[in-house]
Amino acid sequence: MDVIMTTLEQIRGIYQKLEDTASRDIFNQRLLYSLSGDYRYINEMISLEMKRYGREDIMAELLSWAEAEGKEVVIFGAGFAGMQIANVLVYQGRQVRCFVDNDETLQGSLVGGLQVCDPGMLRELKECRVVIGTNSCVAEIKEQLRGMGILEEWIF
Repeated sequence: MDVIMTTLEQIRGIYQKLEDTASRDIFNQRLLYSLSGDYRYINEMISLEMKRYGREDIMAELLSWAEAEGKEVVIFGAGFAGMQIANVLVYQGRQVRCFVDNDETLQGSLVGGLQVCDPGMLRELKECRVVIGTNSCVAEIKEQLRGMGILEEWIF
């Protein structure tokens, strides 16, 4: 019981240090997701952010791009950012084929119900569009994709 009370006090302390509504909303949704594993909380967090930032939001641009292309989407990066993108796309009715990732330890596994593949498989999927779902190495990934013959307009 003492461990639970200490944990709750730590959570309350973190929450009280957050200075704005947006940070508290994100904290609440992430905490609920961490406790339950229910992706609905991630989707709600993203929806709140999309409402907060309007149509200029990158997720709104992504949804529009994915809809206009009408092709399957592959997400490059199977980490947290990639999972968030996949969740939003699926929640909004877009098709996500799989993740690709340069991390060989992830290849062959399932992340969020989607297969993680070697990026080399993109050479065979000429009709897919690729979303870079990571905040690091974006320029390098873009160059890697172009080197595999993927057109610039097929990369988001």
